[in-house]
Amino acid sequence: MSPNTLLEGEVQFHVLGDLAVTVNGVEVQVPAQKPRKLLSILLSRAGQSVPVPLLSDILWTKQPKNPRKAMQVYVFRLRHVLGHDRIQQRGEGYAVVTYPGELDVHRFEALGKLAMNAKMRRDLKEMGRHSAEALDTWRGMPYVDLAESAVAAHEVSRLEELRTSLLELRIGADIGLGKHFEAIPELRSLIMRFPFRERFRILLMLALYRTGRQGEALEVFQETLALLDRELGILPGRETSTTHTRILQSDPFLMSADAVLECLGEVRPEAAHR
Repeated sequence: MSPNTLLEGEVQFHVLGDLAVTVNGVEVQVPAQKPRKLLSILLSRAGQSVPVPLLSDILWTKQPKNPRKAMQVYVFRLRHVLGHDRIQQRGEGYAVVTYPGELDVHRFEALGKLAMNAKMRRDLKEMGRHSAEALDTWRGMPYVDLAESAVAAHEVSRLEELRTSLLELRIGADIGLGKHFEAIPELRSLIMRFPFRERFRILLMLALYRTGRQGEALEVFQETLALLDRELGILPGRETSTTHTRILQSDPFLMSADAVLECLGEVRPEAAHR
């Protein structure tokens, strides 16, 4: 391949996990260490020009004698693999060129938006499908090559929060579509990882109730009440308390699709006044 041409075929840039570039499903070897880190930085701001001084601060704790020259070497190595037009010099910085659908973060966000829109339409099937597809793009910690740098910290936190929200939507859809038993072990595991994430606890209460385990569902509420009081000095939120009350009353509403949406924070006016 000529270094002056774009990669030919279906190109995919993967930053949700270890950095990888694939062409037609075959991984292309990205130069190790500094060039790899440089590409990660550029992909974290895909399409934008990142100034050389900022790139230098991220790449080196101890600056080389000629950082601009060293940067040019790294850029040359990346262009040799990706093609000249993929790594462009713009003003006093560099930018990586990606096209629609090529960067996994963009696909992840687009599918996440479709899942959120399906939630707003109260379409559990589509909510589950799109959230599952979004989660399938996730291979690990985003921008792992930048783990020691604060440059991507906010972006990593934002993406991890979106992933957690999509897990809630996908599991909620599973419960709403009758997969109560399958959801329980996954929710118990997630509660261990996210002990203060009430929505996972609400969904577990609902799943247990729907499988006829009302007592266990009530125990989850009591555990939540004790944990939040002991560790944070607060009471459970409205959705948690509402679900608890409905379980105590054996409310038939808990077996409806609307009950799932209520647990996810979507309450119909008529449901709120039951």
